[in-house]
Parts: sequence; structure tokens; C-alpha cells
Amino acid sequence: MAAVPPGYDQQGGYPPQQPGYPPQQQGYPPQQQGYPPATQYPPQPQYAPQQQSNTNVVVVGGGPSVQQTTVIQQPKEKVNHVLHLLITIFLFPPWVFVWMILCCIYGC
Repeated sequence: MAAVPPGYDQQGGYPPQQPGYPPQQQGYPPQQQGYPPATQYPPQPQYAPQQQSNTNVVVVGGGPSVQQTTVIQQPKEKVNHVLHLLITIFLFPPWVFVWMILCCIYGC
């Protein structure tokens, strides 16, 4: 059997109340089961059906609207041949193939 910490009983209850705290509540108050009898509700007043109103709102514009179009032109990208030459000669000779592919893509 497992050891029980001091202050607990064998049934797994709570430890005794510490001094200086309010007393513990002993559970929830009893609840009624089911619905309360219908006599507890006051009778509901009967409302007459209301006529529905239909309101149409028409908004007339103040003339033709002016639409502005902005075109941003970016300069065509170019291959930096000096950089690719230096990479090919000093660092990685097969880089020449990457350089040729870029020349084909950007139309050198």
C-alpha cells in the first residue's frame, strides 16, 4: 500500500482546515430536477402583428468618376559580367555555365 502524506486520511479526503481561513463550503446547494411548473410564469401579452414598412434609398452620383492609372517602369536587369568573370577565374571555373545561362535568360 502506498504511503499516505501526513494530514490525509486513508480514504483520500482533504487535509484538516488551517487556522485563519474561512470555513470550507460543503458542496453545492440542491438543485431542482426538471422544469418548474407552468404556473410560476406570468401570462405573456399577445401582440398584434405590425405592418412592415419598406423604405428604398436611391443615391444619385455626382458625375463620372475619374480613374487614375499609375505605371511603374523598372529598368531591365542586366548581368554583371565583371563579377561573373572574377568568380569564374578565381573561385569556381564551372561558374561559367551559370554565367552563360544568365546571359541567355536576360538576353546579353
